Amino acid sequence: YQRRVRGGRMPSFVCQTCQDVVKKPKLDDHKSWCRTAVFTCIDCNVTFEGQNYRTHTSCISEKDKYAGKYLQNKQNTKTTMTSTQASTQKVPSKENTTTTNETETRKKRKVRKRKNSVKDSDQSQKKQKVEENIPTTLALDNLPWKNSIIELLKKASQNELPKNKVKKSVVKQMSQEVKKQLELIFEEKLNDPDFVVNGTQLKWLQPGV
Repeated sequence: YQRRVRGGRMPSFVCQTCQDVVKKPKLDDHKSWCRTAVFTCIDCNVTFEGQNYRTHTSCISEKDKYAGKYLQNKQNTKTTMTSTQASTQKVPSKENTTTTNETETRKKRKVRKRKNSVKDSDQSQKKQKVEENIPTTLALDNLPWKNSIIELLKKASQNELPKNKVKKSVVKQMSQEVKKQLELIFEEKLNDPDFVVNGTQLKWLQPGV
């Protein structure tokens, strides 16, 4: 059956991104939150890229649509799009719409995967820093703290001395012990094939040398 012709009416559009049907006055608001929105006029099936939909203020009547012709509506003061212009526009098919949605889904998955990878990497680095600090703490605990304190108090009258004096003396002794251990570790590191010790000189073999 054929419905009554309404010339020059305000067109409605369908968003090819989210498939919402939007009236002409609300297109700008819709595009503000649906960033990739591309609109297609429901009446003439013309797709408008960017903000070209703003120029599409009126559409063909239903009679013109079903007759297959694009005629100028007498009640409309503005010129409608000609058939030549309409033929240059791309009409999205269901297949293209499905492909676009699948592409967007894959992009979102990649972004989510990338965020999770960065998060895991940060956690791994934090864990590594904690584990690196553990051997240092254990090494300091293994120093002869107790023996040094006892030996110092033995020499004092009634085995008693001011706490700060004992601390200062013992810490100094432990610093010397740590220094010895660090010097030994330094010597071990020089066994690396990238270094050459020549008497009192130390040389680094640069790549390619």
